[in-house]
Amino acid sequence: DLDYVRIYISHLRQKIEPEPALPRYIITEPGVGYYFQKAS
Repeated sequence: DLDYVRIYISHLRQKIEPEPALPRYIITEPGVGYYFQKAS
């Protein structure tokens, strides 16, 4: 179910993102899914 995935990603962002509302590491690609961006 997609709601479970969205909630799980939200929880991950709360834990690892400096600003979860402006994600830098877990990126949403509309129509594709999510991907992890390496820190630069």
